[in-house]
Amino acid sequence: MMTPMDPPRILIVDDTPANIELLLGALEEEYELSFATSGRQALSLLLQQPPMPDLILLDVMMPEMDGYELNAILQREPATRAIPVIFITAKTDIQSETRALSEGAVDFIHKPINTEVLRARVRVHTMLRQRTLAQQQSLEKIQQAQEQLRILSMAIEQSPTSVVITDVNARIEYVNPHF
Repeated sequence: MMTPMDPPRILIVDDTPANIELLLGALEEEYELSFATSGRQALSLLLQQPPMPDLILLDVMMPEMDGYELNAILQREPATRAIPVIFITAKTDIQSETRALSEGAVDFIHKPINTEVLRARVRVHTMLRQRTLAQQQSLEKIQQAQEQLRILSMAIEQSPTSVVITDVNARIEYVNPHF
């Protein structure tokens, strides 16, 4: 799980080496990057590479398994479902963009890639991912604290010893049944 000190991890999936080089060059200073040249290779990396990436940059047009197919698999799998996906493609028609977004992608970047737009969108989505993970961790801590309170409350309620709780002015706020 990403911490504020760790650079966000990004998986680039594209079958064209020049596109991978462009993305690596644009993002390498701020992110931990890995890449795959096919959908199958990306799935293999995701299965064997803990920790999971914080963002996936995914080309739409690839042989064997296109980006839509890979994204559908990612959306079905519990381990990868929450990883945000940004499609990067030369397809500029509204149907392609609509399909990508309706199938779970968080964003869509057209080729040729404007590196400033790329950096800005990647920054936004990695910050959102960090915030989501931080909220999940906070929620887990709250749930653990609630469970501890439930156990303590039950112990006080069932205690064979009298328990009295007062405020700072010695006013009784609570007594258990044994009292």
